Amino acid sequence: MMDNHLHLLVRIDAEAATAWSAVDVARRWFALHPPRRVAGADDAWLTTHASRPDWVTAHRKKLCSFSQFVKDLKQPIAERLNRRWGERGAFWQGRCKISRAEGNASVLAMLAYIDLNPHAAGLVEIPEHGRDTSLEARLAAWRETAGGITPDGEAGRPQPTDHHPRARNRWLLSLGNAGDDRAPHNLRRSLLPGMTLARYLKYLDAAARRIREGKVSLNASARSVFERLSEEAWKVYPPGKAMAGVG
Repeated sequence: MMDNHLHLLVRIDAEAATAWSAVDVARRWFALHPPRRVAGADDAWLTTHASRPDWVTAHRKKLCSFSQFVKDLKQPIAERLNRRWGERGAFWQGRCKISRAEGNASVLAMLAYIDLNPHAAGLVEIPEHGRDTSLEARLAAWRETAGGITPDGEAGRPQPTDHHPRARNRWLLSLGNAGDDRAPHNLRRSLLPGMTLARYLKYLDAAARRIREGKVSLNASARSVFERLSEEAWKVYPPGKAMAGVG
């Protein structure tokens, strides 16, 4: 998230949506758009709408529509900020722009572009200090587990994932190892099968050093991300406290 725009990498699994029952569709739509004067997931409301095939078909399609997702994301933000500032009317300046990520290499490049955006824009000195990014959330989960990260591509402790008991960001897909990645209807399957946080950090560190016109790059003489994070972990976990795999 930047000061005047945001980037999102979204997985849409229309195949999984076809497996939802009519009641599932109604309940999911209800969670996003609760009817007025209805407290909680009212069984009568769900039953009535789930019994209407045309309604179920239309709203199943909406629930796996990127355009509908963006609309549902933008509207509450606009309403909240307009109330805060006493404004009315359109809040967002323009329509969203969509790029399709085809294959793991494309997904990796797009994810890195988004995570490096604050650094490339000159807002932070090093990539891991970027705010409101998936990288920030992944590192927060790593700090909670007191894990150590080494440049060999593995971590001193298990990588934090969406299934980790301390992981709070349910919106965030795990980089790798998120259950059965072969299960067709596993919505929580990993973003990049086989990827670890350490390997992703290594890729980001290299990408941040590339020189791009009009963008800030990480100085070639800057210490590696593993050295920077090892120093951080050493401050948080000084001698005498448990700290695994940092070196």
